Amino acid sequence: MADYSKQKSGKPQKNRPPHSEHNQPGGPANPFGQRNDKAALLERMKANAQKAKDEPAAPTEGDA
Repeated sequence: MADYSKQKSGKPQKNRPPHSEHNQPGGPANPFGQRNDKAALLERMKANAQKAKDEPAAPTEGDA
């Protein structure tokens, strides 16, 4: 009779994710040590607010 306990056919690993995320920390889309530039974000927000203020509001279907 064969001793199958010595075959080392391991059990599947438990508590592991079924796949890797595309934006996981340390990956190409989200490298470690990279921080978002808050000054650039504030500039974009100010520009969008100014653009919204300068443009007239477009009429919607409910307005008559």
